[in-house]
Amino acid sequence: MAAERDVRCLGSSSINDLFCKEPVAGLEGAQDVTAEILRPRVEKPEGPLLEASAVSLPKAAVAGFQCWMANTPGLVGLMLGMPHRQHHGRVACTSLIVGTSLADLLADARVAKACEEEGARICGAVMGEEETPRSCAKQFLVTLLEKGLDPSIVVFVACVPTTLEVPEHDLNCVSCAKLTPHEDGFHMMALSPTFSYMKGKRLGNICWVQHLHLSKRDHIYQTIVGTVVKKAMEVAEVKPTVKLVRFEIIGVAGDGRCGWRALLASANTEGYLRVPRNSAHYPLNPRQNQQEVQESKELCADVCDWAWERWPSCRPHVERVRADNAFYVQDLSWIAGALDIKVRCTIRPDVHQAIKEDFPALLQDCVLGHATAPVTAHLFFSWATDSTGEKTFGHFDLLRPTSEPIFAMELAEDEIEESLKETTTEMNEE
Repeated sequence: MAAERDVRCLGSSSINDLFCKEPVAGLEGAQDVTAEILRPRVEKPEGPLLEASAVSLPKAAVAGFQCWMANTPGLVGLMLGMPHRQHHGRVACTSLIVGTSLADLLADARVAKACEEEGARICGAVMGEEETPRSCAKQFLVTLLEKGLDPSIVVFVACVPTTLEVPEHDLNCVSCAKLTPHEDGFHMMALSPTFSYMKGKRLGNICWVQHLHLSKRDHIYQTIVGTVVKKAMEVAEVKPTVKLVRFEIIGVAGDGRCGWRALLASANTEGYLRVPRNSAHYPLNPRQNQQEVQESKELCADVCDWAWERWPSCRPHVERVRADNAFYVQDLSWIAGALDIKVRCTIRPDVHQAIKEDFPALLQDCVLGHATAPVTAHLFFSWATDSTGEKTFGHFDLLRPTSEPIFAMELAEDEIEESLKETTTEMNEE
């Protein structure tokens, strides 16, 4: 009853009279505002609109370059492109070759081969914000002109590396400019970058210059080998760099006791050099010569006595040296051990080649004697001939470092010959 009373109040006896008999005619003035509500708000630019770039940049390549540049500052990229299939007069960037120098990329033969195989041309360069755009662009354009390349469609792109504040795929940080050669140099006109979604197999590719023409198999192989070598170098003991020092030869008289004379001269080299000597290195004063002969005999006798007591296994060698006063290079092991010193002996290369078959364990440059003592004497072993020139025998001279421009040989320093400490004998171990 209440509902019927309400309907009567509206002036109609039926509720159906309240609806329009023709719904289409009732919506003639309605407008669909959904598209207007959901349309994104686009702010109008404050300045004039820039001309669109004729070179389209693949978004994936630009975003990848931003990521690489964030980890490795100072990178540059060389853009290779070909005419766009759909848009006449536009060039599509097909490859982005990344390196550390635009000049090196332009001179690299692998880049030229890539252009030839793909039928592409150099259409621009990409760089980071930290570089100086104008100076880099000038050098880039000069290099293109020197190589005879057409710079009519060349763009120079600057990217801001990705940071915590800049998302990885934020392309608003990319600026673009067109390079045009001029009589006074070149013009650099700002452009609006054009991005593309390249879905082709070879389009939008970004790679390092060293990875050009490298198959996936070869790339994996090089990566594995590089990792193994790097790990091996970290584990292996790195030897110190050997510094070469100039040495001069100080001649010693060859009377059969040259080895003992050289050991005595090493104890006072300056005093030995002050004594006037002839061409055969004998003292001009006969008394001085007699004194050196007597000192060498006494040194030989004392060392043989000490070695006889300390190393019974060396007694045959000791008796040979005691009788002859001459010794071999191998005898320096027990001679230096008896004197509690370390002696370095360098053998002339041709002599070492001649005797290494009989003495394979003998090094050309060896250290013999007391393991913890410093190098006291540095002897030089070679061959000498008698006055007739028919008999050849071993001879010891003395070596000492020199800074003069005239020198005999270059060898490692005496103080860093640690690698030769292993040249020991049974006598030293006992």
